[in-house]
Amino acid sequence: DIVKGFEVGGVDYITKPFRQDEVYARIETHVNMEVLKKKLIENNLELETKNRELEELNGLKNKFIGMASHDLRNPLSSISGFSEMLKEDIDILPKEERDEYLDILCNVSDQMLNMVNELLNVSVIESGKLQLKYINSSLKRLVETRVRLYEAPAGKKNITLKSDLADIPDFEFDPNRIGQVLDNLITNAIKFSPEGKPVYITLKVEGKL
Repeated sequence: DIVKGFEVGGVDYITKPFRQDEVYARIETHVNMEVLKKKLIENNLELETKNRELEELNGLKNKFIGMASHDLRNPLSSISGFSEMLKEDIDILPKEERDEYLDILCNVSDQMLNMVNELLNVSVIESGKLQLKYINSSLKRLVETRVRLYEAPAGKKNITLKSDLADIPDFEFDPNRIGQVLDNLITNAIKFSPEGKPVYITLKVEGKL
């Protein structure tokens, strides 16, 4: 009978005649077991929730790493090209042109450093998005800098970057983010354009700023 009782789901038994203190002790044990089982279930649910959150964070981390590798590769290759050019032609380049190249390298390096710092910011990864930092700046000057940066890579494919940039007033935008956009647009244009064909970069105002 005892074995049959366990087989059908019984977890304990008391024989007659029973003692009252024994009954109380067994009841207390089973109540405590139920409380413990409930806590274990709650802990398991909490662990599952934490695991899902960690998986989401890991996915976001991989996404940001992918963004970093893509968005840093383009300007890094241009910086490398400019550095080689300066190393080879530094004695024959006019001072103004040499200083211009150095300014471009410094500005782009600073922007890349800011981007790396943001990508390494845990709070940014947890939020799932980068924070825009608006400053009053010149979009035309930013485009000019980016175009100059990619003249060397374009030259390797015998591609000329031709700019038609309108004079527009300064306004508030995030230079780092717009710089990333310009990097992707210009490098894709160079990459997918036939060798020897020009790439046109146009800046103009449509509507009101």
